[in-house]
Order: sequence, then C-alpha cells, then structure tokens
Amino acid sequence: MILATRLPWHVQFSETPRPRAAAAIGVDVVVTALRVGMSALEALRFEGEPVGPALCCLAHGSMFIPVEAGTIHRWGAAHSQCLHDSWTCAAACESGWSRCPRRFWLLPHETSFPTTSPDGLHHQLGATRAQLRMVAA
Repeated sequence: MILATRLPWHVQFSETPRPRAAAAIGVDVVVTALRVGMSALEALRFEGEPVGPALCCLAHGSMFIPVEAGTIHRWGAAHSQCLHDSWTCAAACESGWSRCPRRFWLLPHETSFPTTSPDGLHHQLGATRAQLRMVAA
C-alpha cells in the first residue's frame, strides 16, 4: 500500500502509548479506510481545520482518528464508524489477533490539537469518498 502525503507529518512508530494529547482526554474514535482518512486529514489541514493525531494500521488499511467525546451519538456516516475510545481493528479481532502487527501514529507537524474537528472530518470524509468513487468510475 502506498501512503502519499503533501504535508509534513511526525511519525511515531509505536502502537502504544498513544500520543499524550489523545490519551489525556476521553475521546471517541472515528475508524475509516486508510486511503480515505489520509486524504480527508490532508484536506482539513489545507483548509486550516484542527487536526490531531491519527493511528494507522497498514495490515488492515484502517485509520483511527480521535475526535471529541460525545461524537459517537451524532456520527451516522456510511463511510466510517465512530466508537468510544476503541483502538482495535475489527479485522484483527475477527482473526483472533490481540494486536495489529504494523501500526503507527501520524501527528500533524505544525499543530498540537488533541483531536480532529468531528464536523470537519465528517464532511471531508464524505467529500473524499465521493472523489475517489468518481476517479474509479
């Protein structure tokens, strides 16, 4: 899987501990496909929206994006799911793995936001998914 970016990111090659910003507060976690999530976060950063850390799983092509607590009750998007403080890949659970073997954190280079804006993320994930569908058609 090729993961391309146009902006600088700090990469933390450890599954745990979570970056302090994400661990210090109760969070909900948006789980989406890695390609869609990466494109959405890049677009948000270009727009100047708050973007926090994101946990990437290369083994399952998933991205875990912390958002403010309480987002789970208003999420409802077909392109992703929002869970309460959950960092486990569903595919890993189904296969009996306790952990995914290739996960790392992406942290925005220029900001120290503890979470990503849930409203901006919801909009951008939908827009990114629509763009990828148009390209594939």
